[in-house]
Amino acid sequence: MSRKAFIIGYYGSENWGDELILSKTIKMLNKHILLDDISALSYSVDHTAKHHGIRGVSRNHFLGILKEIIKTDYLVGGGGSMLQNVTSNRSLLYYLVILNLGVIFRKKVILLGNGMGPIQGKWQEWCVKKTLKKLHYVHLRDPLSYDWVSEYRKAPTTLGCDLAFEDTRPKLKQYSEHHIVINLRQWHCHPSFLDVIKQVVIRLKSKGYLVSLVSMQDKQDRSVLEVLGEVQCFNRLEDLMAMIDSSTLVLGMRLHALVLASMYEKPFIGLSYDPKVSQFCETFEQPYFEVNHPINEEELFNTMDAILGEYEDQVNKVAKKTQSCILANEQMINDIDEIMGENA
Repeated sequence: MSRKAFIIGYYGSENWGDELILSKTIKMLNKHILLDDISALSYSVDHTAKHHGIRGVSRNHFLGILKEIIKTDYLVGGGGSMLQNVTSNRSLLYYLVILNLGVIFRKKVILLGNGMGPIQGKWQEWCVKKTLKKLHYVHLRDPLSYDWVSEYRKAPTTLGCDLAFEDTRPKLKQYSEHHIVINLRQWHCHPSFLDVIKQVVIRLKSKGYLVSLVSMQDKQDRSVLEVLGEVQCFNRLEDLMAMIDSSTLVLGMRLHALVLASMYEKPFIGLSYDPKVSQFCETFEQPYFEVNHPINEEELFNTMDAILGEYEDQVNKVAKKTQSCILANEQMINDIDEIMGENA
């Protein structure tokens, strides 16, 4: 009898960062499990089927989710920050219930490329810790998450990087001119934030740079970016990747705008709305600015200018860190191969 895997995460909401990590999770599992036997939790089952070739399970139909858990062999948390309550306590509880159901029904419950927190509240933190202790295997994407989890978890726990990091990165057509990609998202930023970014865009264009305003999730990004000019939206993940690959420098709020930049060995500047963004920038030794604090226009522009002025050094720095992330994830890939190889 063929084995089955059920992947859970924030999929099907047309957020290309989440779709990127879903695609990587599927690729990893597909070495051992047929696509027909892989399913994923989804806001839109049609979107998941169209873009990934697997069956989607509606996240709003709990009975369907329960049936999927019962019949699966592996319950897989495929990347992202599921276990946090900045979004809401409801979201945190939702994923904790699913993970614990996997444990109750004696499935192998695995987290891959996850980040932990922020988690607010002692009771919420206790629930997360108690759940994580029960899981079969946990792979964390950043040192802070790893340190926090490994303090109390005895079962296999490894430190790696985001699931996006792998050795197969298709190189696509490059622009011949300087090309700056900017990604913003809706958030409670400092009141002056958009005005500062707008002035930076004007200055970049006046110096002859091509500036692309890139949406990674139209429902949240487009309305903010439209204030700055024409917005680039995408119907395929590959088209977004081609845009990032064509860039010289990425200025981004969303974590996976920066992850994609690093995958294609492009320097980047983070606009941090969440600790996961600032942590990623620190890991890659790239600058970042906190969006809930006043950002000095001159400082931001000079930072971009400095990166472009020592461009080859910056590219080499990012390339070196990217290779380290690829190597760090090899242990996780080997672990999953071993887990999936059991009783094959």
